[in-house]
Amino acid sequence: GRGVDPPLRMSHSSIVFGATAIGAHARQSIFMFNPSREPRTFHFVLPSDSLYQHGLRLAPVVATLAGHESKRIEIEFQPTDIRS
Repeated sequence: GRGVDPPLRMSHSSIVFGATAIGAHARQSIFMFNPSREPRTFHFVLPSDSLYQHGLRLAPVVATLAGHESKRIEIEFQPTDIRS
């Protein structure tokens, strides 16, 4: 077999917001990178029943990256209730 690069790469595989008070905002940024020469599109989808969906926002949610282009993804967490 022959290995291939993933169509897109993220700068981080995980992010940590730490303790965030209800109503407060915590923000992190990651980068999406297209290592290929061809345009590639990404689309983030959070499951509607996800425990982590509430208070989590990403921007942009959908974008197309040209070959070798990077794009900053802003991730904001604003908890609305306490979950264990």
